[in-house]
Amino acid sequence: MPFYHRDPFDRLIIAQAMTENLTVIGKDPAFGQYAVGLVWEDEHETGG
Repeated sequence: MPFYHRDPFDRLIIAQAMTENLTVIGKDPAFGQYAVGLVWEDEHETGG
């Protein structure tokens, strides 16, 4: 797994998502560099 993210817990989340073909929910832009599905809600997009 490429070392795009330095946080070990986040790397575990990414590895689990990659292994089990899961979608990650979060706002961390580093997640977008990995081959995982990613969902997050940006308050600027929702008007909040």
